[in-house]
Amino acid sequence: MMNEMPAHQDNLLGSDSWVLPGAQSDQTLYSWSSIYHKASGNIDAGTTSRQLFGQSDAAFTPDLPSRLDFLQTATRAHLGDAETVARTRTMAGFYRPFFPEDKYQKLITAMKGERPGAIKAELGLSRSGIVSSQTFKVCPECMEEEFKRLGYAYWHTEHQWPSCALCGRHHLLLWHFDPNSAGKSGRIFYQPKGIVPSGWIRPTASAEAHQSLMKLLSWSRQLVGDNELHLDEEILRWAYLLRAKQRSWIAFDGTLRLQKLKDSFDSAYREIATLPGFSIAAETDGPNSGFLGGMFRKVVGQRHPLKHLLLLNFLFDGPEDFQKAYADHLAVKTDAGVTALLKNLTDSRSKLEGWIRTQAMSVNKAAQELGVPTGQATKYLDKVGVNREKRPRIVATEKEAMLRKLLSDCFERLKIAEELLMRPSFIKDYLAAHPIQKAEWEQSLFAKRQAHYREHFLKVLSDHPGLPVKVIRQIPGNGFQWLYTNDLEWLRSVLPAIWRR
Repeated sequence: MMNEMPAHQDNLLGSDSWVLPGAQSDQTLYSWSSIYHKASGNIDAGTTSRQLFGQSDAAFTPDLPSRLDFLQTATRAHLGDAETVARTRTMAGFYRPFFPEDKYQKLITAMKGERPGAIKAELGLSRSGIVSSQTFKVCPECMEEEFKRLGYAYWHTEHQWPSCALCGRHHLLLWHFDPNSAGKSGRIFYQPKGIVPSGWIRPTASAEAHQSLMKLLSWSRQLVGDNELHLDEEILRWAYLLRAKQRSWIAFDGTLRLQKLKDSFDSAYREIATLPGFSIAAETDGPNSGFLGGMFRKVVGQRHPLKHLLLLNFLFDGPEDFQKAYADHLAVKTDAGVTALLKNLTDSRSKLEGWIRTQAMSVNKAAQELGVPTGQATKYLDKVGVNREKRPRIVATEKEAMLRKLLSDCFERLKIAEELLMRPSFIKDYLAAHPIQKAEWEQSLFAKRQAHYREHFLKVLSDHPGLPVKVIRQIPGNGFQWLYTNDLEWLRSVLPAIWRR
C-alpha cells in the first residue's frame, strides 16, 4: 500500500511532492522499486530507474544492485540508509556472515557507488562455481495471500537466498521464474502476479528433500540473522577438518579420507541435488571431489556461502553445535595459534605412542579412540619399538592426584593431557565419572577465559581510543567474537552504542 508521508527527490522531480510506496519488512529493493514504478505512473522503466538510482539500468539488478547512496538521497532514506538497505533488501545480507568484515565493507562501498561490474568480483562469485542468478523465486501461497491483502504480491528477500528453496511459513517449494529462459531481459520490472502461469518452474521433491531444505533454511536464518557475525574462512576450514576427524574421515597420518566423505555427502544430498539452484551439491566428482575437496584445503579465493551451508549442515548437528565448535577453535587459535589446531588434527601417531607407553589402555581401545584400524596401529607401534605388554594404571595412583590438582588449578584439558601424557578422552571420561569436579572445573575455566577476554578487549579499546568498533574488530586477537558468543551482557554494557544501531 502507500505511505502517506510525502517526500521529494532532490533535483529529480522538481518541486512536486509525491508519495512513496510503503515497504514490507522482508521485501527486496527490486520489488519495492517495481511497486514504485507502477505507482509513479512512469511509462518507461528506465525513467523510474533514473529517478531512484540516477542511472537508467541500475534498478534492474535484483541481487546486488549499485548506486545505493543515490537512492538514499533521492528518497530521503525512506527505506533506511544505504547499508541497511543492502543488508536487509538485497543479497548482501546473505553473503555477510561468510565474509570478513573488511571485505563485506568493500562490497557495501561498491554497492553504494557506481561500480556494478566490480561487485561480484569483490565477492569472488565469478570463481565460486555458482552463477549469481537473476532467477526470481516466490511462494505461491504467499503470493495469493499478499494479493488479497495488499493488492499486489512481492518478492521476499529470504526467498531469494541461494540456500532457500521452500517457504519457511507455508513449507511449500518455491516457484522459479527465469527472465532469460523466458526470452525476456533488460529494463523490465517483474512482479509475481504479472508472470503468466506457463512462465513458472514448479519444482517437486520428496519428503526427505523437504526435510533437508528446511534444515538449510534454518541454518541460513540463524547465521544471516546474527548482524554481528563475520565467520573467518580459516577457522571454518579447521572446523570442517576437526569435525571430519571426529567422523573418522581423517586418516591416521592426518590426511582426508575424501572418497568416504564424498560418498556420505552424496548420499545426504542426493534428494536435493536435482532441484533448481542446487546442482553444486552433485558436483563432487573428479580427483579432488569437485568443490568438496577444496573446502578442506587452504586455497586462494572466496567460497560461495551455499557451499559452506551445505557442508555445515552435513557435518554438524545444528547451528548451536557448530557455533560452539567454532568458538572453541577460535579460542585455541587466539591463545596458541594455528599450530595448536594442526596438532589436534595430526597428532594421532604421537597420541597412540604416548597412550600405549603410559596408559592402562589396550591397542584396540586406543585405535578405536583414534578411529584407525587396529592392525595399522599395531604396525606403527612395532615400527617405533613400543612395548605393548605393560599397561600402567592411573586411577588410585599419584598420576590421578596430579590430574585432580591440574583440574583444580583450572588448566585446559589439552594442556593437562600434554602435561601428564594422558589422552584427552580419558580426562573427558574421568570428568563424566566425577560430575561435581567437572562442574567446578567448567565453571572455573569459563571464569578464567572470561576474565582473560574481558581484560584483553578492554586493553584493545584503551590502546585504540576513538576507533569505531568495526575497525577494532579487525585488530588481530581482539576477542570480540568470543565475548559476543559467551559474554553478551558484559559486551553490551561496555559497548552500549552498537546495540542501538
